[in-house]
Amino acid sequence: MTAITPAVRPATPDERMRIRHKLDGVFDDAKGMYLDGYSDQRVAEELKLPRKMIEQIREAAYGPIRTDPEIEQLRTDIAALIAMASTLTNRLAEVEKRFQAR
Repeated sequence: MTAITPAVRPATPDERMRIRHKLDGVFDDAKGMYLDGYSDQRVAEELKLPRKMIEQIREAAYGPIRTDPEIEQLRTDIAALIAMASTLTNRLAEVEKRFQAR
């Protein structure tokens, strides 16, 4: 038995415009990927529209996503960890200075 995916109704002209406007701000056409942790799902949630509708319009306008979203998320996570480590290193240096001054 196969799962049946409900058909998504066509987007209205206003919805298409809203989706394209949002995608223009959060999708890098040259790289073929979303920016800043965005995804079809996040755009759908923010615009309160079906995710499948976002996917269809994104693919028609920009083509398929050319990078693996999980790899991009890992890159984002690693950058955040590096920033956190830098902050902790600076805090440790400040504490060490206070104790050395005694």
